[in-house]
Amino acid sequence: MVYMKDLSVKKELSIELGRKTVHFFIVLVNLLLFHLFEYNLVPFLVVLLIFGIAISEITIRGHEIPIVSWAIKNFDRPENTVFRPGLGVFTLITGILITILLSKFLVVSKTFTEVAILMAASDTFSTVLGLMFGKTRWGWNFRKTVEGSFAFLIFSIFVTSGYLDGFSRLIVPLVATLVETIPKMDDNFAIPTASLLTLKLIG
Repeated sequence: MVYMKDLSVKKELSIELGRKTVHFFIVLVNLLLFHLFEYNLVPFLVVLLIFGIAISEITIRGHEIPIVSWAIKNFDRPENTVFRPGLGVFTLITGILITILLSKFLVVSKTFTEVAILMAASDTFSTVLGLMFGKTRWGWNFRKTVEGSFAFLIFSIFVTSGYLDGFSRLIVPLVATLVETIPKMDDNFAIPTASLLTLKLIG
């Protein structure tokens, strides 16, 4: 039984490592595109999401799409491959799009928006290191571990230290880390938007 459990953990870790590598790459690409094109990136993301929904519907109907079908089989969570292929990518890009639109509505600086987008990458380290070393579960969310949250916090501080000064570089990571532990909330939406709102509040 212990051996089978170890195999299950290794398989889950392998899947999540692949998923989070893609996740990290998408965040960095969107960060670069926003840095270059700012709000002109919005139409592109909208078209990309529409295109992604169409591809997802095609794969749900059993059609094979070169590269895309391979990526879904190798990087998507097993529970999503049949009925919700590409869900993680969809929610991540949607979360970035919402953050960009929200930043324009709130009239925040380009730097704040970039920090909020990059904060989404912290979830990569939380998930992978949580699976590798996590032993202590949060009382309100058994899917998250204290060790994973600590990894999230450390990377977030590293991110904010490159952009922010003073207490902001600590407050934003602390808020984002807490939000990341909230159950039944999609991190891809919650983390960047919570980071942006925090930056707006503390100025």
